[in-house]
Amino acid sequence: MSDCGVCLSHDVVGHSEFYNSETRKARKQHKCCECGRSISPGDEYIVSSGKYEGEFFSVKTCATCDEILRAFSCGGGCLHECLWDDMHDYVFPELTTGCLEKLTTAAAKQYLMERWREWKGFQ
Repeated sequence: MSDCGVCLSHDVVGHSEFYNSETRKARKQHKCCECGRSISPGDEYIVSSGKYEGEFFSVKTCATCDEILRAFSCGGGCLHECLWDDMHDYVFPELTTGCLEKLTTAAAKQYLMERWREWKGFQ
């Protein structure tokens, strides 16, 4: 995989008391916590849950956003529900087409390009 030098990084204050993340196949319609698109029955998605700063959480992320999140979270950690705000603030200004090599699926590459073009004002 390419190291395009663009990363999401977070200075997370606090800690998770516990955290679990697993891939599932949807049996009913869900909504991605990152992009807001539908996760349809039969689609794979990631459900992450835990307890952070005394609060329980559970979020569902589509496979496309999860791949993008993992590719650009160079420090290994992530904050849920802020992927695209962080991409706009930290990744898109420095993103090059070479960064697409970080992604393995055509769907993730296509969606990242759509969002990047939109951010640049091309759509």
